Amino acid sequence: MVVGRSALPPPELTNQTALITGGTAGIGLAVARLLVWEGAAVMVSGRDQERGEKAVNDIGGNIRFVQADLADPGSVKSLVLQSGYADIIVNNATSFPAALTVEHRPDHPQRRTVVDVKRAVLPKTVPPPPSALVDTTPGDRRN
Repeated sequence: MVVGRSALPPPELTNQTALITGGTAGIGLAVARLLVWEGAAVMVSGRDQERGEKAVNDIGGNIRFVQADLADPGSVKSLVLQSGYADIIVNNATSFPAALTVEHRPDHPQRRTVVDVKRAVLPKTVPPPPSALVDTTPGDRRN
């Protein structure tokens, strides 16, 4: 038997907003689905417009897609301007050259792009800071 939303407690994230980078596939898509289910207004970003539109259509509800290539500073700026305040930020987008994960260096230029995205988005959330910041990206956590 499938349990509908009405048989469960009310959503916990009503009136919360979430920004999920890399939200059109994998972990980001799963998090987007859960946050919408829990009542959040969700914005997902990714490079592929078609995949973004599919994610929005598949999930339904209060979700929108913004195409953004986080390796492009202009695209990052546009994403920040469109996202506005976010209660929840899931920093999930990353891109590395083809190599085994264990071979990636934290100082690789593409790794720095992800760190810069956090630094670009976080000031837009102050005050107050986001309720939650989830960073799924690999590498040096000192940044």
